[in-house]
Parts: sequence; C-alpha cells; structure tokens
Amino acid sequence: MEIKSGKLSVESENIFPIIKQWLYAEEEIFLRELVSNAVDAISKRKHLILLGEAPATDQSMQIEVKLDTETHTLTISDTGIGMTAEELDRYINQIAYSGLVDYVEKYKGGAEGGQAVIGHFGLGFYSAFMVADQVEIQSLSCLEGAEAVSWQSKDGLEYHMSQGKRDQVGTDVILHLDPEARQDYTGSKVRGLLKRYCGFMPYPIYFQLDSDEADQVNDPDPLWLRPARSISSADYIKFYQETFDTALEPLFWIHLNLDYPFRLKGILYFPSYTGPYLELKNRILIYSRQVFVSDDLREMIPDFLFLLQGTLDCPDLPLNVSRSYLQNDQTIRALSKHIVSKVGDKLAEIYQEDPDRYRAMWTKIADFVKLGSLQDEAFADKVKTCLLLEEVDGSFQALADQAEGQIYYVYDDHRLDLYTDRLHTEGKAVFRMHKGLDIQWMSQVEARTQGKYRFVRADSLASSGEEEGEPLNEDLLAILRTVSQQAELEGRLVAQGSEAPLFSLVEDEAARRFADMQEIYAKLVDQEEQANMAELAKQLKPRHTVMVNSDNPLYARLTDANDSDKQDLVQYAYYLALLAKDELRGEELKAFLQMSEKLWQV
Repeated sequence: MEIKSGKLSVESENIFPIIKQWLYAEEEIFLRELVSNAVDAISKRKHLILLGEAPATDQSMQIEVKLDTETHTLTISDTGIGMTAEELDRYINQIAYSGLVDYVEKYKGGAEGGQAVIGHFGLGFYSAFMVADQVEIQSLSCLEGAEAVSWQSKDGLEYHMSQGKRDQVGTDVILHLDPEARQDYTGSKVRGLLKRYCGFMPYPIYFQLDSDEADQVNDPDPLWLRPARSISSADYIKFYQETFDTALEPLFWIHLNLDYPFRLKGILYFPSYTGPYLELKNRILIYSRQVFVSDDLREMIPDFLFLLQGTLDCPDLPLNVSRSYLQNDQTIRALSKHIVSKVGDKLAEIYQEDPDRYRAMWTKIADFVKLGSLQDEAFADKVKTCLLLEEVDGSFQALADQAEGQIYYVYDDHRLDLYTDRLHTEGKAVFRMHKGLDIQWMSQVEARTQGKYRFVRADSLASSGEEEGEPLNEDLLAILRTVSQQAELEGRLVAQGSEAPLFSLVEDEAARRFADMQEIYAKLVDQEEQANMAELAKQLKPRHTVMVNSDNPLYARLTDANDSDKQDLVQYAYYLALLAKDELRGEELKAFLQMSEKLWQV
C-alpha cells in the first residue's frame, strides 16, 4: 500500500491539549470509549456476515485488553470488522469537528469547562490521547483482498500510515502511555475500570497483565436481559451482591422490561440497609446497550426513591455524544414516571400476596413510602392500600382498614403512657408516629380523604371527651390559673372513672401540630431566622386545657378543702399532670420535688 503522512483535519493545533487538560479528572472514560468502539466493530462484522457481504469465520468474537508494564503500552484488540487504508483515512484522519474552535473559545473561560465540550462532541478514538503520548492502530479489514494497515500518531495532530502487520481480521489500538499514566494505570486499576465501564458489554472481554494468563472480566449476558420467569430468587440476590459488593440481601426487587414508549430493561433493588445515605452516585448504574454511561441518577430517580440500587439499560436515553451525562427531557421524565409506577405496583403486590413479609419490612421502607406519597400523587394512589400504622406495642394495622373518624397517636419520643392507657381501656388503638415527616403525612391523609380520617394525639382535646364535660367553676379555675401562671388557662369538669388521675392536660390538635411544624422548620434556617421562629413558636404555643376528673376520690377532698390546702392540692395535682405529659421541667420540677419531700415529712 501507499505510505502516507500528513496532518489531521482539525482547525486548531491546540485542541487536543485543551481537551486533555479539561477532561483530566474524567480521563478514565477513554477505556470505555475504545472498548465500545471494539464492540461496535464486532457487531458490524457479524451483521455483514449475516447479510453475506463478508465471509463467515471461525474466529472468536471477543476483545482483549493487555497492559504491558515493560513497554508501557495498553493494547485493545478486537476481532471486528477491521479497516482498510481508505477507511482509516476517512474515519481517523478527517475529524469532523465542525465549529469546534468556536466552542473552545466559548467555554474555555467558563467554570463548566470540559463538560460543555463533552456535551457537544464525542471523544471516541481520540480520548486515547488523554493518557498516551503516542497511539498506534494495526488493522485488517474483513473485506476480500484487504491489506493490513498501520497508523501512528505521536500527538494526535500528525499521522503516518503504512503497511500493517496484523494477520487476522480485526483491529489493535496500542496506547503508549505517557509518564503520568504509567504510574496511574496499574493492572488493578485497568481491571477495575474494565469491570466498571465494560462489565456487561455484549462480547467477551479478556484482560491480561504482562505475561499473566488472560481472564474474562465481563458478563455478556447480564441478568436484566433474561426473562424474569427463568430467574430464581437466588440469582437475583447473587447478582445484587456481586454488582454492589455487599453481603446483605435486598428487601425486594423489580425486574423491568419495556418496549414502548421507550425501550428499557433493568433490575431495581430496595436494600435492607438502614444506615445513613449520603452518596447518591453509584446506586443505580445506567447503561445504553450494555455500555455503562452514568451512575448519577438525579434526573431519573425522584428524591424519595434515592435508596434504590440496580441497573437500568435504556438505548433510548437522550445521552450526549460522549455518553457521559443524562439530559433532563421528556424521555427522562417518562422513564422516571414509569419507575415510580412500578415501585408502587410492587409494594401493593407484596402486601397483597405476602402481608407478613410486608409488615416485617415496613419499618425500613415506611419513611420512603410516606415521602413518596407526599411528593407524588400518582404514587400515593398506588400505595394507599398498603400504608401501615404501627401500634405502640409494635404490631401493625393498615390505614385503609381503619374506621372513619379519629386515629390516635403518640410520637416516638413522647409516649404519653397515661393517656395511651386510658385510650386502651376504651378499646382504642394508639399508633406510633415520627415527629417530622409524619406531621406532614398525617395532614396530607386528612386532606386527601376529605376528613374521613382525623389524626389526634393521645393528649389532644379531641381525645379527652371534653364534649361530655362542663365548664369548671370559677374559683377552681382561678386557682389553676394562679399555680400554672397561665392567665388564659381553660378547664373542664369531666367524669373519667375513679382510676383516672385528678388532673390531665390536653391541648388543641391543630395548634399543637402547627407548633411542631414550626419547631422542625426552625432547624432548617439560619440562626437569626431561628430566633425569630422561636419567638413566634412561643406566641403560638397551644394553651393547655385542664381536665378535672370528678370521679377521682380526691375531687371531693378538693372541693371540701380550705383555701390554703386547696391551693396546695391543686398545685401538686397540676405538677403531676405536667409530669404525665413529660413537660415538668425547670423551676416547676424543683418545686414538685420540694413538695414531694414535704409530704414524706408529715
């Protein structure tokens, strides 16, 4: 063949140094690009053979990656379609970077730098120059009568083509690593990159370090491509553990297989781990035709499902040319909606088919299900039949099974045992809620059911039977206001049985819930705003109503006592009521202890 040398058809000699500098933090994707090219070459050859345009072969369709630490070379070899001299000249020497210099000038000074250029132009073969100071190509086309061809370039700007030395159809891309890359790209790192970026590519990929025996580093037939009916639970668990390097088993999984309105295959897992979650990356691995493209799923997965792990293969994703970044468009939104729908369906399915299993995992998924109900109305509709309420004894009931009316609850950190016991004696269940998320969730349930359910804390006015009582007499109310130092304190006389305490304190549910919300929001703002909200919370703090139990034997003693004894008895009973609500603190706690000690001295 004719020996040929020349300059590449680019518009600026400094374009490759600029790309290399901007992309240095992500330079490792060069390996994915070169192996992806090898995959494409094999696919093309198989297609030509199928069409009868290329001769059949008994060559194994595979890719080999070899790192030679003595010659400092990294070679990617394939048994694909190969290239003729004319094809090398067309596809390698003539770089179609239309308007590239304009883009370079546009983004050179910007903070987004390389990402902007990546977003407009694929790296492909020339990503090799991010780690190599010289690149060779040895190729032999599968076409009849083709001659082997060699291509070399030291800087990505000038090239030399000559007769090649490859004797089998396919292509070798040989990277002569630059001094920095020689130190960085060790055998373990190259192997790790192949597993990360190429672990599920559709043809066998072998890695060889120096003279060691080559071994396969990928799985060309990943689990998500197989029919779900042919996969056992053990297979799903093994795939999860191997992919995410964990010994834990997932709570459940969802096998996705969709052909319309977009193509999607994948497996999503809900992990059993309940520790802190600070990293959103590397939880869901995104592929396009088995080629890894991203582990950053912000545009695809809503906040309430960030705990999910898994693999998604979607050839229709609107990837930029470099396959590196997802773009937020209609396809992504449709994909996100589909995933949310499938998760909702799966939860409802598990609850219907195996309610004991669902109850066992509820504490691990409850926050995410409730948050999803708050953020996504369609998801809320999907899971409305499988929302569970946890009773204070640890058992569960479905929200959908509750009778219309009041649903009683306490917070985790505020058990209100005295009030809970009273409700239990009346045959009423009391559920455990979490201060924070559940405050919003309860309000949402009340709104969506149009008042069918009303959540009432165990110490709320609505749970105290105040409608059956009567106003407290003015003398006793005056004493109560004095000892409590609350000029607007209210009181009612109720018959609650002889076992119930003399005094109990209740407050308005809506006012208290609003105050709880203020407390939560105050933690999310700066110090100045916190001070303002703290002052507002004091002003809006719900006032107590004292429920005086006329059935308690002490009530008769109270009504017959002289003024001095009456005030002491009211004071002590009021402290006991504060103690029952876990609100006896500070000076009131000191006074209560002093009064208690005096009782023992009598």
